[in-house]
Amino acid sequence: MARHMMPIYPLVCSATDRYSLPMQKARIVLILVAFGFIGFGMFGLVAPLALVGAVDITAETAQGRTELRAVYGGLQLGLGVFLLMASSLRSWMRPALALTICSLLGLACARLLGIQMEGGAFPWMLPLAALELGLAVLSVWAWSACRHDLTG
Repeated sequence: MARHMMPIYPLVCSATDRYSLPMQKARIVLILVAFGFIGFGMFGLVAPLALVGAVDITAETAQGRTELRAVYGGLQLGLGVFLLMASSLRSWMRPALALTICSLLGLACARLLGIQMEGGAFPWMLPLAALELGLAVLSVWAWSACRHDLTG
């Protein structure tokens, strides 16, 4: 392999892998969150109206549906693919976990703020916020766990 090319390691760690157990757990967290973003993004691309209909968003025009596909499909899919790539590159893992933490906390906080500002929870809002917060906490744990592997 040429020196300028970055190696891509398998997504599943074996007992002989060069990653420590905490680093392997961090990779699993990244892969889990990546597949969540990828799944959500694919659904957003293919069926944006079905996806946003669950949270009472409508798009009556082609322009509106295209915007839904871009935000709920393309952005989510791009984040998921990045996280999946990062799970195979040791030096990318902590930055990817930081992105995961910030993204999930941003989603959860904005959702909870919206619930408070609008005067109540709507169907799916609290479960989504709980999922986002839970995955953010898991990502903080993974970020902390792999710190020692990358810093010495």
